[in-house]
Amino acid sequence: MNTDPIIPCPTCEGFLTIKSDGAAACEHCGPLHRGEPLPYWELSERRKADRKRMLDLMIKLCDELKVPFTIERELNRRAEIRITGPTGLSATLDFDGKSCQPDTFVVSWHMDIGPAYDRETIIRADFCEDPAARNPFHKRKATDVCRGFDQLIVLMSRRLQRIADGTATE
Repeated sequence: MNTDPIIPCPTCEGFLTIKSDGAAACEHCGPLHRGEPLPYWELSERRKADRKRMLDLMIKLCDELKVPFTIERELNRRAEIRITGPTGLSATLDFDGKSCQPDTFVVSWHMDIGPAYDRETIIRADFCEDPAARNPFHKRKATDVCRGFDQLIVLMSRRLQRIADGTATE
């Protein structure tokens, strides 16, 4: 299992792989220069074109990892994408141009309940790096906070890889 996060490459149709030491390399373009920032640090949810680009990048990542999603809302000042894994682990990403804390993304994970999902399934303790991020009582909710889209897309890559390979829940 490859645990290195992948993010869409800004210059081609490929993907950058982020190594644990921070080095990044595209399968087609080659490595980024050491110390070079990730390509999406300048995106801001305050700008309409950037919100569209953020949504498109998340769609591309979901498609690559084969994680189901739906576009909840795509309005002038707001875009939302809802991601739902096969076990019911879900989150909605909200790119809100009127956010009171722009470019601070709070990702609330939860287990959907319904006839298609097992009510006994819980989020694994190691799904989040911070043990306090998972609800300690029922273990069916978790929260991630990212500052900037570059942090968000790397985090979502890690989470979506876990959802895709089935190691996010137990």
